[in-house]
Amino acid sequence: MVRPNRLVFTWGIGEAEASRVAVEIVRCEAGCELKLTHELHPNWADYADRTKAAWEKMLQVLFNRLEKSSQR
Repeated sequence: MVRPNRLVFTWGIGEAEASRVAVEIVRCEAGCELKLTHELHPNWADYADRTKAAWEKMLQVLFNRLEKSSQR
């Protein structure tokens, strides 16, 4: 963890091979930009598209909540 810009953690279920997730937040003119990188273990390559879709959905929900709270 490098506050407030970077968080890296392992992601796994039970005894399965863990993958690595990195979240980086960088300031930009409009506020900030979040970059998420999920390095899947090769044994989970068949799940790459589903994993990407799930992260996109979670990040969209986060964006919507942050946007809504900034309008208050």
